[in-house]
Amino acid sequence: MSSTNQWFSSGIERFPIFMCFLGFFLTLTGKFFVESGFSTKIYLSSILFCLVLVAKDIYCRAKLFHGIYKGPIFCALVCFLMWMSLSVFWSGSISAKNVSRGLVILLYVMAVAYCALHHPDGFKRVLLFSCVFASAMLIYSSVGFYESHSLGARYTGFGRTSLNPNVVGIVCVGLAVVALVLLQSHRSVNWQSGMLLLSVVVLMGHGITTLSRTAIVGFVVSFLLYLIRKRDLYTVVGSLVVTGGLVVAVVYGGVESRVFDVSALKDVSNRMPIWEHTLHESISNLAVGVGIGADVKFYNMSQVLFEHPHNLYLQALTYGGLIGLILYLGIYGLSFVMALKQEKNLSVLGEVGLHLLVYSSVVQIADIHSFFSRPDLYWFILWMPIGLLIAETHRKKKASMGL
Repeated sequence: MSSTNQWFSSGIERFPIFMCFLGFFLTLTGKFFVESGFSTKIYLSSILFCLVLVAKDIYCRAKLFHGIYKGPIFCALVCFLMWMSLSVFWSGSISAKNVSRGLVILLYVMAVAYCALHHPDGFKRVLLFSCVFASAMLIYSSVGFYESHSLGARYTGFGRTSLNPNVVGIVCVGLAVVALVLLQSHRSVNWQSGMLLLSVVVLMGHGITTLSRTAIVGFVVSFLLYLIRKRDLYTVVGSLVVTGGLVVAVVYGGVESRVFDVSALKDVSNRMPIWEHTLHESISNLAVGVGIGADVKFYNMSQVLFEHPHNLYLQALTYGGLIGLILYLGIYGLSFVMALKQEKNLSVLGEVGLHLLVYSSVVQIADIHSFFSRPDLYWFILWMPIGLLIAETHRKKKASMGL
């Protein structure tokens, strides 16, 4: 075969991987610059080309997905998504849209696991570039935002658009977690570590200015796990500097009135009444839930209507019942336990998956509107860590078999 044909053949083989990586980049940063059709772009990249990779794997009998299919985390994920998809039959809202969302989520997680397992260096470059790009977009948008707002205002800028400050905070701090783990993996000072350090400062700084308590608590919990696992002097000193800077930042400019509002903290920013009402309403369908697509209204005790219960665990209970909640907790529980079992041998992507998983588990308590949605800006927080840890589990098996 000539060199031209080899190059062309190699390009054809790599194109599906490139498109999956493009989808991951869009998941991480797309909302910063995509004004419409965000979900469609994910469908046409990661989801579609994961199907291509699966078809190729079956046709060529390469069994590149074989270990992914067999893992316990993957099995828990499939059970949960199947249960939620089947729940449309008792929700009274049977539609292809509701049934297909489970398959779309599954394909996205498979794409993440496949690329992390077989192309880890490329995946790390995507994460690095995403963090740097997001930081640049935040700097750009903050210039315009603070031209018309005081420095003490809650930051709501997000690229070309403005969003709920809690949404902006959760995404920014989630990206900061990714950047911090990547930075920790660099043992020498170079341009990459410099860009990652700048990204951590920018992402965390913008996350703090949104005054999203949920995001800040999620970061602190994830960071505490990092401390507990490392236990060295430099890490402790560095953590004290970061934590001290965090405290100074949230107090500076008079924003402590929100961050340290004791009355608001007691009922989790008025979410507690919503949770109490949701729990009360869930009792009538406790075992199997009302089903995905059911017309559910979420109220607080003053009968103020909300679109969602501000708690994904309660949402899983409402729509999937105890069975759905147990399966959902099983995905995250298995991922966490299996990551800790091999914590000393975790790869960089495994570390990213573990710390994003912890962050995700915390922010789901009070924010994030849905787990069973079209591709959106929360997917890298909800589903990417699951795929990364599925890949990490299979990587350990391959290493033990000498593959």
